[in-house]
Amino acid sequence: MENKNVLIEAKNLVKTYGEGEGLTYALNDVSIKIYEHDFLVIIGGSGCGKSTFLNMIGAIDTVDSGSIIVNGRDITSLKDKDLTFMSLIINEFYC
Repeated sequence: MENKNVLIEAKNLVKTYGEGEGLTYALNDVSIKIYEHDFLVIIGGSGCGKSTFLNMIGAIDTVDSGSIIVNGRDITSLKDKDLTFMSLIINEFYC
């Protein structure tokens, strides 16, 4: 088996909105490794956290807890000026 590099690793991601009885989990303890040359599809119903997850690994949104490692760098604690190595292309299709 070929030894591939991990490009993105998300560990125990949690993202919530609201507070108290209105607290809603967009992501709750999500972990994934995305390897070099992998093709990944993220599917799910409306409101299940797909866009939240992509925004977090693209450094557009912040995590409540957990970590995101991109090319060996933990981006969860970086300031905006330190994220210049990141780029993200977003394609949206509406039917």
